[in-house]
Amino acid sequence: MRSIIRDPNVATSDMRQATRQVTIPGRVRTLLQRIGQIAEAQGLCAYAVGGCVRDWCLGITTVKDLDVTVEGDGIAVAHAVAHALKGTVTAHASFGTATLRLPR
Repeated sequence: MRSIIRDPNVATSDMRQATRQVTIPGRVRTLLQRIGQIAEAQGLCAYAVGGCVRDWCLGITTVKDLDVTVEGDGIAVAHAVAHALKGTVTAHASFGTATLRLPR
């Protein structure tokens, strides 16, 4: 992924410092990188957001669910990720969101 954490109110040097302190579990990091590659192949950007990012900043590395936002068609990215990683997608078209379940 191009960026995991982006805060326009934090100076670049402060952002580098903050990023070094965030621990993302290896398996999750690999998954985020793959999602980012799939989104990028569609000309889109994807970012980890929500509670998982908060937890990583707090040093909590247990991940129960992963929230990702896409600048563009998130449902299409979810379908592409599901296809690549043998998962299933439930699309929520009225909200422009999708739930992706991956095999363990």
